[in-house]
Amino acid sequence: MPKTNLRQISYQILKKVDKGNFHQELLNNLTELDSRDINFVRVLVKGVLKNRILISKFISKYSSRKIDKIESDVLIFLEIGFYQLIWMDSVPDYAALNETLEAMKKTGLHKAAGLVNAVLRAFIRDNKDITWTESLSTDVRYSVPAWLYSRIEKQYSPKFAEKIAESMNNEPDMTVFINTNRMQREEVEKGLQADGIEFERSVLFDDMMIVKGGGITNSVPFKQGALYIQDQGSRLVAFIASKVAEGTILDAAAAPGGKTVNLIADGYEVFAADISSLKLIRLQENLERLHLKAIGL
Repeated sequence: MPKTNLRQISYQILKKVDKGNFHQELLNNLTELDSRDINFVRVLVKGVLKNRILISKFISKYSSRKIDKIESDVLIFLEIGFYQLIWMDSVPDYAALNETLEAMKKTGLHKAAGLVNAVLRAFIRDNKDITWTESLSTDVRYSVPAWLYSRIEKQYSPKFAEKIAESMNNEPDMTVFINTNRMQREEVEKGLQADGIEFERSVLFDDMMIVKGGGITNSVPFKQGALYIQDQGSRLVAFIASKVAEGTILDAAAAPGGKTVNLIADGYEVFAADISSLKLIRLQENLERLHLKAIGL
C-alpha cells in the first residue's frame, strides 16, 4: 500500500482554502487518516495560514525569482517547506525537504521541484537563520495584515497592539461544542474516553470541551452528531445573542454554521443565510450531521 504523503494533502487543502473554502471544514473531513497524521496536517495547514505574510519574506529572501512571478501552486509548496523548516522542530530537515519535493512530483509539478529544492536548500545552508526577521515591522513578524494592525494601533497603544498581534498568532486549543440534543456531556465524555481521546472540560461553557489529543472526528460522539468543532469565542457570540434575542433569529452570515448550531441547540428558531451558495451547502451538511434544522435550508 503506497505511503500517504501528508504534504500533498496539506497542499490540496491550502489550494482549496485559496479558492474560498474553510480550512477547518476541510480538516474535519480527514477521517481516512489516523489521529497522528490528522494532527500533522492540521498543524501544517494552520501554521502556513497564520504565518503567510512572514513566510513570503523568507521566500523573497532566498528565491532568485520574484515572488509575484512564482506560480501559485509552487508558492504553496514553498510555504509548506518553510513552515516545516522554521516551526516544526520534530521534522528533520531532510524529511521536510524530501517529502515536500515528493509531494510536488505526485501533484505533477516535476519541473518546479527544482526551484523549491534550490530555495529551501539555500535556507538550510544559511543555518536556517531567522535573526534578520527581528528588524521587520510588527505586523509582518506576526503576519497580521497591515490595514488591520494599523486599526489596532489607533484603537490601542502601539505596545498593546503588539501583544494583540502576538496573541492572534498563537495556536488556540481545539475546542468542541456539545450538541446536547444528541448526547449529554457525561455520555460524550464516556464515549471519548472509550475512543482514547484526551480532553478537559471548558471553564467558560458547560457545553464545550478542550481536546488535548486524539482524532476527535473519528470518535463515536462526533460521528453521531454530538460534537461540533468550534472556537470558544464563536460560542460566546451565540451565548450573548441568546440572552437578548426574542423570536426567530436571523444569522445573516451563517456559514460554516457554528453560531447557528449553538442557537438551534439552545432551542431557538434560526433563519440561516449566507452570500455564498457553496458555504450554505457546507452549513447544511453540518446541520444534517448534527440532526439540527434551520429555516431557509
